[in-house]
Amino acid sequence: MIMIPYGKRALTLNMRNNMHLVEGPAEKIKRSHDPIKEAIRDPIGTKRLEEICEGKKNCVIVVDDHTRNTPTKKMVGALLETLGGKMDEVKVIFATGTHRSPRRDEIRSILGEKIMEVVKIESHDCDDEENLVYLGRTSFKTPIYIDRTYLSSEIKIITGDISLHYYAGFGGGRKSILPGLAGRETIKKNHSLLLDSKAFMGNLDGNPVHLDMMEAARMPGAYPDFSLNVISDSKRDVLAASSGDLSLVFEELVKIAKKSLVKKMDNYFDDIVVGAGGHPRDINLYQSTKALEMVRSGVRPNGKIVLLAECIEGIGDETFEAWMEECKCLDEAEDKIKGDFEIGGHKAYYLRKIMNRNKVFLISSLDDDLVERWGMIPKGSLDDLVDEIEGKNVGIIPTADFMIERR
Repeated sequence: MIMIPYGKRALTLNMRNNMHLVEGPAEKIKRSHDPIKEAIRDPIGTKRLEEICEGKKNCVIVVDDHTRNTPTKKMVGALLETLGGKMDEVKVIFATGTHRSPRRDEIRSILGEKIMEVVKIESHDCDDEENLVYLGRTSFKTPIYIDRTYLSSEIKIITGDISLHYYAGFGGGRKSILPGLAGRETIKKNHSLLLDSKAFMGNLDGNPVHLDMMEAARMPGAYPDFSLNVISDSKRDVLAASSGDLSLVFEELVKIAKKSLVKKMDNYFDDIVVGAGGHPRDINLYQSTKALEMVRSGVRPNGKIVLLAECIEGIGDETFEAWMEECKCLDEAEDKIKGDFEIGGHKAYYLRKIMNRNKVFLISSLDDDLVERWGMIPKGSLDDLVDEIEGKNVGIIPTADFMIERR
């Protein structure tokens, strides 16, 4: 019997002889007692945070929003402890990119009451032109507009979680700035680079999306004074942490992530059952589709992928929804993304790409008619589905927190 996270609860799968639990990568991270505090005490490429902040009056701490499972409370708590109350003002900015601002209850869950009492809190708004500053263009001709509050702070600290990403290769690091603190026009141009053949999950070499993000982070005034990033699991337990210079921290943790977040396999599964990861990873379909991308290389062409994602907030993005309604096949989605790229449309492209290769079943709270209209097969429960997963070799992945890669 296997428990698969689903929203804030779990669904039970009774294992059959043809089902095989897929363990994460063989190379595990050696955990230290308190990796975050140890990382802050021993930064790479910068002075210690106390020295950086000496004589300064205010700082901003950039954090992930409600769509991420980052252990933000632990990181911000450790940073505040290190600062020791010496700052006149500490402001926390949620790096929302194009997402909505987190609600009060979500902020409380992310930061906790104690932190909320001692910091000012703000959410980035990619459409607030008065709070965006133009810094120039990258070599990819992306116009860089960045949050004014962030740029005007004496000390800039970013936090984040290194994870696999569809087309940026890896999340974390520079993504706190672009897309996290960028204007909509900036994000749209950057994300339009995703059709490049080198823009894929787990790859940074020659990846234009990643390179464009790095150029944006290095624009005058945008580069943070201090970066604190981690690798964490679905329970927000910290597996590894690093602090200091943004680029060096990112490089160090990506090396670890390539060994600990990527599972190499020699053979395909006939079918795969995968959980998006429970709340908040399965908060909506827009976020949940990442799980399909994580496992698609592990299932044979025309095989079945069963996705468990509650999607309590529905689809999650109007553009994604509109494109799925309009683009009935992969060719239509690809033509549209080449001709009129819109943020959110890229998720429709990736979903159509997976559905073009595999049959997708969905266990969720979404309306069955919508799921069917989009070309997926809705199921009310695992019990409704088990008899249809008749492959001789079925992979069971309770939480899609690692990527499957063929050797």
